[in-house]
Amino acid sequence: LTIKYVSCRLLTLTIVLSASAYLGYYISLSSLSDEFVCSIKSGILRNDSTIPDRFQCKLIAVGVFQLLSLINLVVYMLLAPVVIYTLFVPFRQKTDVLRVYEILP
Repeated sequence: LTIKYVSCRLLTLTIVLSASAYLGYYISLSSLSDEFVCSIKSGILRNDSTIPDRFQCKLIAVGVFQLLSLINLVVYMLLAPVVIYTLFVPFRQKTDVLRVYEILP
């Protein structure tokens, strides 16, 4: 029972750390790819000389996803110590905590 409990907590810790690494990579990658050069000269605006040919455009959705990813990263980083704390529950002096898991199917 102890081995099963510890292996589940190790799996949880691995998933949390993997998700944190992925979100960190996404945040660093998205900051490089949200700006691009675009042109709006089409249709009526084609012959308008007051509008520049090209200018910097920014994807708003990337910024929103970057903010949500940052919030998720903070939550995962706050959860990591909790998972590490629960990992060492069976190794404490009092091991009555795992009796609850014995009655589960």
